[in-house]
Amino acid sequence: WSAYKDRMQQAARLMGYDIGFLFQSDGGFKRGCLDFANSHPTVNPILIEVMKRNRLTWQPHLRRLRNHYLEHQTLTRGEVAQYYPLQCAEIWFQKVWVSIEEILVILMADSLPHDFIDIRELPPEEQNAGPYERRFGWQLLKPLSILPENKMDQG
Repeated sequence: WSAYKDRMQQAARLMGYDIGFLFQSDGGFKRGCLDFANSHPTVNPILIEVMKRNRLTWQPHLRRLRNHYLEHQTLTRGEVAQYYPLQCAEIWFQKVWVSIEEILVILMADSLPHDFIDIRELPPEEQNAGPYERRFGWQLLKPLSILPENKMDQG
């Protein structure tokens, strides 16, 4: 939860985006989605869909465990026992990791010179081709040698 809520927000903030609305009440989230889309029209709208999916699936359960059991002890161990098996922890780790990766990659892609470079999701056979498992890679759309210098200076 700390990686997702705190560190991911910090990384997004360093890129110039405030995504704190993801962790607000339903009304705050809906307003935040609209405000974000209006403030950042070039960010791929799939970002909001990813955030909505997370809020509808695993995010409320992990938030409940963290806030109401681990932090404030308002739930009993029996009420959260379903979350303790190793398999559940592994599933949540995967969901959190993938969600952080998706959100930050979508934000990162917005600042690329789209005429030349894009980010693509790697097919499964390429995801493990190296020392680390990865889901995304660079997609060169034109040779970098024709990239204007001012675009290269921007990142």
